[in-house]
Amino acid sequence: MQSLLINRSNNTPQVSWNVDTQEYTIDGKSFPENTKSFYTPLIQWLEDFKPSGDEICFRFGFDYVSSSSIIALLEVLRTIEKHRNSGANIQIMWQYDEGDEDIYKMGVDFEKLVAIPFSYQEIKEA
Repeated sequence: MQSLLINRSNNTPQVSWNVDTQEYTIDGKSFPENTKSFYTPLIQWLEDFKPSGDEICFRFGFDYVSSSSIIALLEVLRTIEKHRNSGANIQIMWQYDEGDEDIYKMGVDFEKLVAIPFSYQEIKEA
């Protein structure tokens, strides 16, 4: 399985899913012009993903998420959830900027919709 790397742009997050280091991160702003074309490769990659026996943590860190991206992210999380339901030891780390209640609450809402435990980390401004 190949790693997935998508560089950050002005309106899309960076995706760095590295199978060698087992670091799986999405961060930045998510309001792509075509949400489906951006998120479909992520979902396809996840469908082909074969989790190891180790604990796997997917880290999400967003500055902004559009309403169409929320729907796509739920599909990403539900695809991750399928692996967890099949026995994979998967956790979600939901990071948000200090004081950003909207992004924090988005994580809480997602956690209610999928059977994956979330951890929350508030990132303090430097």
